[in-house]
Amino acid sequence: MENDELEPVTALPVPDNLEELLRQAAKKDLTLDELRAQRISFAVGMMPGDSTMTRRDIEELLKKRYG
Repeated sequence: MENDELEPVTALPVPDNLEELLRQAAKKDLTLDELRAQRISFAVGMMPGDSTMTRRDIEELLKKRYG
């Protein structure tokens, strides 16, 4: 396969009660550690592929900003 071709996405199994699980998750209060982990994960995911920033760099920046 050439580099410009995309792999097909296969369907993943979805629980019958997915909608209810999502509603429950939306009501859950996040701990500060969970919120921090989400911020880090989001920032890492938004970085361009050629970025030289590491997860550790992002953790340090967030630590400086939010403590």
